[in-house]
Amino acid sequence: MYSESVRSGRLPAAAPARRPRFMDAVAGEWIKLRSHRGALVALVMGVALTIGLGARSSFQNAGSVRHGYRIVEDPTMITQFGIKFGLLAFTVAGVLVSTVEYTSGTIRPSLMAVPSRNRLFASKAVAFAAVALVAGTLASVTAFFIGAGFLDGAGLSVSWQEPGMARAALAGGPYLALCGLLGMGLGVFLRSPVAALGVAFALFVASIALGSVGSTVMPFDAGLAMTHAHSATALSGGATLGAWTAGALALGWVFLRRRDV
Repeated sequence: MYSESVRSGRLPAAAPARRPRFMDAVAGEWIKLRSHRGALVALVMGVALTIGLGARSSFQNAGSVRHGYRIVEDPTMITQFGIKFGLLAFTVAGVLVSTVEYTSGTIRPSLMAVPSRNRLFASKAVAFAAVALVAGTLASVTAFFIGAGFLDGAGLSVSWQEPGMARAALAGGPYLALCGLLGMGLGVFLRSPVAALGVAFALFVASIALGSVGSTVMPFDAGLAMTHAHSATALSGGATLGAWTAGALALGWVFLRRRDV
């Protein structure tokens, strides 16, 4: 057919170009994330802190039980203790993923590859959220089972089948992913890793300084109720963290659309 077309002076018709899809942009962001050593190290540290400090807390409390002390608090507050520190690493990962293109000057090529800023922002959030959700869930569930093993060995029954236990262990994944997305929103909004990390750390310190008030209105502390089996504020705490994260992402989206780069 080709030779006949050449003899007749006609070239074969080119295949129509496929229109880029949203998942193509997500795949591109996944490649960027996979090659970002700083963000990957932060995620690994988040997983390690969640599991390691949770296991340490469970081991220490198991020792206290063996010495006659009675543990009256929610067992998941012990097994999931490491999430309080893992959240910082996940937030750092979100900040690094969202600011690397500004610090390296590659934001312009990214916008040339994906001219729609809405699509670029959404694909970046989806790619990071998927990775953070998987890593966070793995860390939270692993911490639960390791901690449950220590506590069971001391005579304190902690079972996955008990009401609220599975929900609390699995909720660690969404909690850590939301913390990372909050950091991502701050990073796109401020375009500086130092400034974004400063704001995130200030929110973390404010949660501690405000005490009981912080546990209801500040994102990190309020959201921790999601990871506790017998917390009466698990739903409202998750909603508070979700609202803060949505606000940070909205700020980043608005300013990404309005700025030149």
